[in-house]
Amino acid sequence: MEVPGVLRDISVGGAKLELEQPILRGTKIVLFVHFRGPDKQVTTVRFEGIVERLKEQPRFEIAMGFRGSGRFLQEQLGDLHATKVSHAVPAG
Repeated sequence: MEVPGVLRDISVGGAKLELEQPILRGTKIVLFVHFRGPDKQVTTVRFEGIVERLKEQPRFEIAMGFRGSGRFLQEQLGDLHATKVSHAVPAG
């Protein structure tokens, strides 16, 4: 199941996302984050983590903790700028 959303914050240890539907606390997920460089190339980084917090608002806000480090899925690694989450996938 893919859940589209918006990346609100990301750090070495985790991320905060706004999603269109909830993902329950304790769920293992895979997060794909797309970074667009100044040359408009997109670099995708894959993170594995666990949902640590769910807050219901008009949209669902989750906080996830990463398990390990991110993995680059594309070769273009120039300067990384604005971010968007294409989807978060519950691992299973």
